Amino acid sequence: MAKLGTGEFQSAISELKAYLKKAPHDEETLFCLALAYSGSGDGAEALNYAKKAMSEGLPLERFIAGPRSLNEELLKTDKFVEMMRSSSVKLVHGPMIGDLSTDSVKIWVRASKESEIKVVIEGVTAERVQALAKNDYTALIQIKGLEPDMFYHYQIFQDEHAIDLGIEPGFRTQKAGGGDTVKIIFGGGAGFTPKYEHM
Repeated sequence: MAKLGTGEFQSAISELKAYLKKAPHDEETLFCLALAYSGSGDGAEALNYAKKAMSEGLPLERFIAGPRSLNEELLKTDKFVEMMRSSSVKLVHGPMIGDLSTDSVKIWVRASKESEIKVVIEGVTAERVQALAKNDYTALIQIKGLEPDMFYHYQIFQDEHAIDLGIEPGFRTQKAGGGDTVKIIFGGGAGFTPKYEHM
């Protein structure tokens, strides 16, 4: 909603509440209300709408991801801080594999907080990288010295604690000499609605 970006929080709140009367369980409207209240400085009411959105299925990560310029008051509330501490959320986004070659790979993540990120690939440990607020809590880890056309499993660690991704992540390096078929996978974001999450 454009009014959130321009700081017209009270107007946004009025419009969002009017829409909420028509669709009282709409996660995105509840999310935007949490942002609007947080942006206006009302962390308590932001928390109220954040809880409602999460009860409708919006994940905690959505609030952690931001935009942090709007949800700062929400993130500072004692209750939200406690929710973050007690949750299993470590990564907000990623891991995403990129710049894959015959002997190296880059893995991108966005962490839930400032932290040290490392990746271990079947015995090969990458350099530790800091996910910092000034970089929007992102880290790009490069791993070199891999073998061509080899499938590798990897594990991500945040502050020396293994992160459970719910799957065993992996990738295959390119063949020596090239010639691989390339598959491009795309995704969209921002308008997260649980019932449309899977394509």
